[in-house]
Amino acid sequence: MSEDFITIKISAKIYTGFQYKIPKEIFNNMTIEEIINEVKIHMKNFFTNPYDLYLLREGIDKLELHVHDDIPYNRAIIYLCDNCHSKN
Repeated sequence: MSEDFITIKISAKIYTGFQYKIPKEIFNNMTIEEIINEVKIHMKNFFTNPYDLYLLREGIDKLELHVHDDIPYNRAIIYLCDNCHSKN
């Protein structure tokens, strides 16, 4: 069943390890920007309900997530990295 999903993992200072799964059929039709936006929306929702972790939620807007290369659509895991990760 896990082959039906692409796992997006975050590599960013306090968010490292956060992951989100997107169905392959949806993922394959998304742009990088759409994937990043989808993950950020999911992160905000996760940190809002039921936990209300507002500092973590507010920090999501400051993330400058990117993929180092073109997305390899044949991989099961894709990493989104923060530009500021190595600076802090």
